[in-house]
Amino acid sequence: MLLATGICTVGLASHYDVLGVQKNATTEEIKEAYKKLAMKWHPDKNPNSTQLAHDMFVNISNAYQVLSDVQRREQYDLRQDGHQRPGYEEEQFYPRHSHGGPNSRPMDPFEMFQEFFRHAGIEIPDMNEPAPQHREPWSILDWQTIVVDSEHRQAVVFFKNGDSGDVDSQRFHESLNKIDTAFSKQMYVGWVDCLPMNEICSEEEARPLPAVLYYAPRSKIPEHFGEGVKKPDPNDNVEVEKWLEKVMKTNCTVLLTPEDAKAWIRSNHKIPHVIYFTGKNKLPPLLKTVSLEFQGTAAVGTVHLRGASDELLDQWDKATGGVLEKLPTLMLVEEVRPIHGRFYKDSMAKHKGIAKFLDQAIETHVPWRIRAALVNDQEKELKEQKKKKQEQEKAARGAKKRREL
Repeated sequence: MLLATGICTVGLASHYDVLGVQKNATTEEIKEAYKKLAMKWHPDKNPNSTQLAHDMFVNISNAYQVLSDVQRREQYDLRQDGHQRPGYEEEQFYPRHSHGGPNSRPMDPFEMFQEFFRHAGIEIPDMNEPAPQHREPWSILDWQTIVVDSEHRQAVVFFKNGDSGDVDSQRFHESLNKIDTAFSKQMYVGWVDCLPMNEICSEEEARPLPAVLYYAPRSKIPEHFGEGVKKPDPNDNVEVEKWLEKVMKTNCTVLLTPEDAKAWIRSNHKIPHVIYFTGKNKLPPLLKTVSLEFQGTAAVGTVHLRGASDELLDQWDKATGGVLEKLPTLMLVEEVRPIHGRFYKDSMAKHKGIAKFLDQAIETHVPWRIRAALVNDQEKELKEQKKKKQEQEKAARGAKKRREL
């Protein structure tokens, strides 16, 4: 999609577009743009979207390396205008959208980040410091990269006309920041200013303003906060948080009995299966996110033990060898009779830790072993059923003889 504002899509964005500056921007304007964007997209600032943040950070660094050098900028401008200098060959400094001169030497974007602040005599910023009270709105490039170009993205986006600084605006930012605190580990949280980006707001049907939309992975149609509600209040973070927990997509399979779990594992033994045991009825947003991230490469099931019957609790207790004493817990299935395996030992609130656990599960998964365990389990079940049937038939014959006597 090519926006009417003249900003190209990310795949075709010029270095000027990446930094959000005009073609006649001064050196100081380019420096200021780099400083602002590099801090915003540094991977340490985006621990739950490191790949996207890394790509953006690299593109920003590449754009700055070219445009901050007079000779390289001149050569780049000539090529952009279709007047490439004779003998000039394009060279890539970094993986994406990278162009430079024949004598250019690549510089690691992270080293350049450190060098930029050292050279300017500025203390290198703390990448873990909290977000400012009043966040800046997304740029067109942010919108394009996060929402349009990434099919795996998950985002909640607030839409508003400008930032007047009045009471309503203050409430808007308070709500936005609280939602970011609650959900930043699961999704992107940001806002779009509909004054300069009216076309986007119209296309997304973000009306009336302020509005809140949720974008699920692999989904083209967003969920609108307040649909069916007479007077929804996007500035009420509690309402928005409840709505998000309700509409967030998940790829978790609910498992009621150990038999359900075996059938679930049997449906695709080629990928690892992880079971989340919990004493709550609601699945936490973090687990929903993880189930979507690993869709197709690892299966996530959930067992809600709260309110379960004593019979069902006894079944799970026997099926797992009596290890379900501490909830919530996450288990990689390695055996199916009883259902048992390796447990996740880190915090259930850490996205990185859970993702690493599933990555390791994928690396160490041995499909034939699980298949063999399933076949063995089926054979044992058939033997048990046959034995039970024989015992029933024997008991029936004994009862018949007693009646005849």
